[in-house]
Amino acid sequence: MVNSKAADKVKEHIDDAVSKGGKIVYGGKDFQGNFVPPTIITNINEKMICCYEETFGPLAPIVK
Repeated sequence: MVNSKAADKVKEHIDDAVSKGGKIVYGGKDFQGNFVPPTIITNINEKMICCYEETFGPLAPIVK
């Protein structure tokens, strides 16, 4: 990511989705500095931040 603020936003979206029932199927860990690994999350619902805010990072929320 371009800076730590951008990386923190992606991490926040991942943490929010997981705390609300999202399932990480790829990535989502091994964060180092501004590096955020490509992450795929399933079981997304409309109450998760990644569903209504643009993440601008390597996060793919899968919505049925």
